[in-house]
Amino acid sequence: MVRLPETEFEFIDHSIEEGYYADRDEFIRAAVRLLIHDVSKRKLSEARGTMKKIPHGELLQTVKESRKEVYRQIWNN
Repeated sequence: MVRLPETEFEFIDHSIEEGYYADRDEFIRAAVRLLIHDVSKRKLSEARGTMKKIPHGELLQTVKESRKEVYRQIWNN
């Protein structure tokens, strides 16, 4: 369950009416994926500043931590 102000639901519904998304669920899933991607990119960019090459295991850990951070931001956990 995601709680949003009515104005944001109006924007989502308008995007659905315009044909960009099939329904609210699809819009919200896409938004969460985009946020995870953005947070991951930011963390990787920060890591590149301290290392020349990022080990694969660390790369995966960075993505996992990014997902956790996004979920905390969305659901305030």
